[in-house]
Amino acid sequence: MYFFVDLKDQAITAHSSLANAAKTAHIKLTGQPLPQGVDPVHEVKKLFDGNGILLNISGAFESIENSEGKAAQELAGDFKRAVDRFYE
Repeated sequence: MYFFVDLKDQAITAHSSLANAAKTAHIKLTGQPLPQGVDPVHEVKKLFDGNGILLNISGAFESIENSEGKAAQELAGDFKRAVDRFYE
């Protein structure tokens, strides 16, 4: 499981692959899909500039672990909702 975290609106989406997370990030950040034949992860990392991050499941847990009290609870809830939406 991989996640795209949009740091502008704090939205978290869950994905089955890192490439799918990157494609979603590119569409959200630019409004357009990636061109065929490009590495989605490489392309989207060039766009982030503090606007988002891609995480695998262990990175998601690490971000929760490093958060303080209420923030950790809210972040855990955001990740749970992203996983729930993924399986809907």
